[in-house]
Amino acid sequence: TGTTLGGDEVTLTGGRLATAYAATFGGAEAVILDARDTQLRVRTAPHTRGVVDVTVSTELGQVTLTGGFMYVEPPGPPEADRVRPAYGMVAGGEVVEIRGRNLILARAVSFGGEPAEILSSQETRISVITPPHAAGVVDVVVDTTTGQAIIEGGFTYVVEPQIASVNPNVGRIGG
Repeated sequence: TGTTLGGDEVTLTGGRLATAYAATFGGAEAVILDARDTQLRVRTAPHTRGVVDVTVSTELGQVTLTGGFMYVEPPGPPEADRVRPAYGMVAGGEVVEIRGRNLILARAVSFGGEPAEILSSQETRISVITPPHAAGVVDVVVDTTTGQAIIEGGFTYVVEPQIASVNPNVGRIGG
C-alpha cells in the first residue's frame, strides 16, 4: 500500500530480479533503488487511487503481479497515543501494539532511537517487535509518509529477573 503522491519505498520479493531494468505500478514507472536476486527495492511514482498491477522487466523477461499494489489517498498526519504493553525486557524481541490514527502507512517505528521490526500496520494500530535497549523509559516514534508521531515516555525497558544463588543449595528429600 502506498499513497497517490508516490515516493513510497517498496520491496518486491521474488527470484531472478538482479537484472531488473524497469518496474511499473499500474503503468507508472518506478525508480529502481536496488536490485538483488531475490529482492527489488523501488520508489513508486504518483498514480490515481486503486489497486494496480506491478510489472518488472529484467534481462530474462517480464513478470506481472496482478493487483499487487494499492494506491490510497494520503491520510492526515499520524497520531499515536498508547503502547500495549507499555513495558518489556531489555533484550527486546517482544510483540507490542501501538494505537492511534492514520497509522496505515507506517514506514518506521523506533523505541529510544532503536528501530523496531514492523509486523503489520493498519489504520488504528501497528504491531512491532521491540528492539533491544538499556533499561529505562524511552520515547516511541512512528514515521509515516505523512509525518511523525511521538509518544513521549511511551515504553519502559526493564531488566529480566535473575537468580544469583540458592542457599542452602541442598535439602531433605521429604521437604
